[in-house]
Amino acid sequence: MIRIIFKHITGWAKLQYCFAALFICINSSLDAQVPLEIDDGGYLFIKVKINDADSARFMLDTGGGINMLSEELFNKLKSSMTALGLHTGTRHNGESSTGMLYQLSSLSVGNFKKQNVAVGEWSGLKNCDGILSMNYFEDIPFTIDFKNKLLIIESSPGLNKIKSSASRIPIILKRNGKYELDFFVNICLNDSIPAKAEFDTGAGFNMLMLQPRYLDLLKIKIDTKNKTDYGYYIYSTKLSKLSYCAVPRLEQSNVFVGFKEGLIYNALVGSGMFSTKKLTINLANSEIFVSE
Repeated sequence: MIRIIFKHITGWAKLQYCFAALFICINSSLDAQVPLEIDDGGYLFIKVKINDADSARFMLDTGGGINMLSEELFNKLKSSMTALGLHTGTRHNGESSTGMLYQLSSLSVGNFKKQNVAVGEWSGLKNCDGILSMNYFEDIPFTIDFKNKLLIIESSPGLNKIKSSASRIPIILKRNGKYELDFFVNICLNDSIPAKAEFDTGAGFNMLMLQPRYLDLLKIKIDTKNKTDYGYYIYSTKLSKLSYCAVPRLEQSNVFVGFKEGLIYNALVGSGMFSTKKLTINLANSEIFVSE
């Protein structure tokens, strides 16, 4: 079919068609999938390859903001990296951290390779070699298949097929500088109370954190006479219902919720709602898709 159409095209139009056909061929060949490790808490890990040589185990963290290397891996690769400059990031509790960013020659997930990848160092990182953030995926859609434990880099045809049958949830991107990228979703608490929440697979499955002001909005009264130590939270309890505002059928009942003093967002939510589903994240078009 391409050859039949092509012989009727001449000049600049023919050149444009060549580029378009080449883009389609390249983009349609991007399909790649790698095994996804999911631990008991719902934390996600994948194997990556760095500079076509070093294999490493990274946490897939939608709330990570910046790609990170452990201190050990950073020291191993430092001589091969180029400094990009200082960057200041802020955690969900308001803590800020400033450090140098560097450029890796390449970082691969399966047969998908991205070149000139910005990374930082996190000396406190344990149990893995690094963090793979949304900065890595900002121009390529991917699927987290929780049920079959796979991460899939999607091609254009694959994404179009998903769109035809999946539920769509709009997302809100949040950038900080050139290299930090997170995203937010709109959740509904007990059907009627909306909250914009950072979506954070790095928080595991069973995470719902709210600003203390939601205590009043949810009509929750704290017993001030019999004080209880709630540890990390000023108060924690069970929420009768949590759902995604754009897709009300995506809901959970009897959900743990912690109210955190100093939380700089309205809310932070983990990925437990999708633990038996497929979640396709398309940052370029500010959307995620949920399918069975």
